[in-house]
Amino acid sequence: MPTAVWYRRVRVPTRPEGMDPGIYDFCLRETRAALLGGIAGIATRWMSPPEQVWRAELKPFQLQIAADLGLKVPRTLITNDPRRVRQAFDEFKGMIAKPTRGGYVVANGLPHSIYTSEVLAEHLEHLDEARLSPTIYQELIPKRFDIRVTIVGERIFAAAIDSQRDPAARVDWRRTDDPNLGHQRIDLPVALEATLRLLMRKLGLTFGAVDLVLTPEGEYVFLEINPNGQWLWLDDKLDLGITQEVVNWLIQS
Repeated sequence: MPTAVWYRRVRVPTRPEGMDPGIYDFCLRETRAALLGGIAGIATRWMSPPEQVWRAELKPFQLQIAADLGLKVPRTLITNDPRRVRQAFDEFKGMIAKPTRGGYVVANGLPHSIYTSEVLAEHLEHLDEARLSPTIYQELIPKRFDIRVTIVGERIFAAAIDSQRDPAARVDWRRTDDPNLGHQRIDLPVALEATLRLLMRKLGLTFGAVDLVLTPEGEYVFLEINPNGQWLWLDDKLDLGITQEVVNWLIQS
């Protein structure tokens, strides 16, 4: 019996040429059910328990928990109603859109990333398409830095990303092609760290990658938490020691 299990993510194979899409979907669902059904009952220490990861990936849920804990969150609308989207656009005076859960889509057989994007006035001419899928619409928060907070157990590692120096990274820093985008270590307020640890406990997570905004006025705003977010580039750039802390957590008896 393992002493610890790291549940990160399940990869799926591409659809074999000539396979019916419905059959392919059935095979994926059956394989996933067999795999996850087989590991779900393992009594061990999890980073993090699969059922908690699945729940925490739901952005509307995590936003509500964060707000309930007193974290500042952007004004948010989740809808597929074009009329309400237009009203929010007028109210927010600057708005972004992002998916309610997934960040990827496969179109014409190719995977595409879905980034957080600013909603501009010209986009309102195509609002009928908004009916096809619910989307998270939020006020656009002015940024001094994007803040990435990686939490392993009780340890917190925080980095400030100088996203505003690159126009491509202004709304979503992941869109940059600049390998030298500025990063620096940052110490979070003690009260904020305590609240983030409480958020982790409420979500049942032992690992999480939290995205915050530090505004020009010095206020921290919660955007989202990824229960299996990336961190290696932070160790490469800043030598934070996240990888070693993941190892330390997994080998604890």
